[in-house]
Amino acid sequence: MRLLLLALALYPDLGATGLAMGCRMVPHQEGFSAMKSVESERFPSPDATLVRDAANGTVRFMKGADLSAHLRNDAAFRRAIEEGSAGEAAIAFIAAYRDLFRLHEPQEELAVEAVQTEESGDRHVRLKQRCKGIDVWPSGVNVHMDARGRIYLVEGRYVPTPVGLDVHPVLGETEALRAVAKNLGTTEDAFRKARAELIIYCGSDQAPVLAYRVYAEAGLGEAWDYVVDARSGDALAKTLAIRTQGSGKGSQGKIIIE
Repeated sequence: MRLLLLALALYPDLGATGLAMGCRMVPHQEGFSAMKSVESERFPSPDATLVRDAANGTVRFMKGADLSAHLRNDAAFRRAIEEGSAGEAAIAFIAAYRDLFRLHEPQEELAVEAVQTEESGDRHVRLKQRCKGIDVWPSGVNVHMDARGRIYLVEGRYVPTPVGLDVHPVLGETEALRAVAKNLGTTEDAFRKARAELIIYCGSDQAPVLAYRVYAEAGLGEAWDYVVDARSGDALAKTLAIRTQGSGKGSQGKIIIE
């Protein structure tokens, strides 16, 4: 239970039902292709539990006493542990089992976003996913290891390496802001604050798409977080952020545009 609560705290997008819905439990032998660095029959540990995403086959949850037991002779993993770099160790672990994680080049597709260290020495690494230098959103992987560098839990939500995706937008940031303003029935000049960031959007059931994530303040107490297709300008999703006046706290409700 403690591990589940920690996983949800570090990765809230997983959701309370994320381990039960949209996933499937599989024996650790199922669906494994030949590993590039480690023999597949030696991984994971005998007590390992693996949950794959039912839609794309990625790893949603994996738990075992020592998932990294067979990486003691892996140069990248050993060097990271010796240097005390939990982030690099987490990426080296996934790189060793790239076929299992359905990522072609984890060293290029993952970046350390945060590392939390407990008094016990346990470390919790949050990795963000990237593709050709562009953040994939919403996605991320959390890798948990003990004080000795033994990985015992991996969980998160991401997509397999996007293949053949054109990362050159047709629209610019200004046009993305204009598309959001049009959707809101206003003009971009009316925004109190606005910004646009090029991303690869994977928040729907469709294949990943190049898009802009746009934050726009349309008025006092009204802020929107949009996802706009970088080719067509269509609004793919939006989130309304509502701030409670004087409290400094806010609540958020998500609206998915069909």
